[in-house]
Amino acid sequence: MLSSAWTVLLLYAVKMLWEIKHDIPIMLEQMYRTAVIVQDVVWYMLTIPGLLLLVGMLLNIMFPRKPKRDTTVDSLDNFNSFQ
Repeated sequence: MLSSAWTVLLLYAVKMLWEIKHDIPIMLEQMYRTAVIVQDVVWYMLTIPGLLLLVGMLLNIMFPRKPKRDTTVDSLDNFNSFQ
C-alpha cells in the first residue's frame, strides 16, 4: 500500500496531466520541430568541414606543394662532393 505522501504526489501528477492533456500534442509537435532543427544544425556542422577537407585533399593531389629546396639523393651526393 502506498503511503499517503506518495498517494498525494500521484494524484497531483494525474491532476496536472489532466489539466494539460489538450496541450500535449502541441508540446510534442514543438519538441519534434526542435529536434528537426537540431538535426539540421548538426548535419551542417559535420558536413561543411567534411566537404572542405575533401576539397583540400583533392587540391593537394591535383596541385602538390613543391619542396623549398632540392632534397633528392643526387643533390645530397653533389653537396657532399663539394665539401
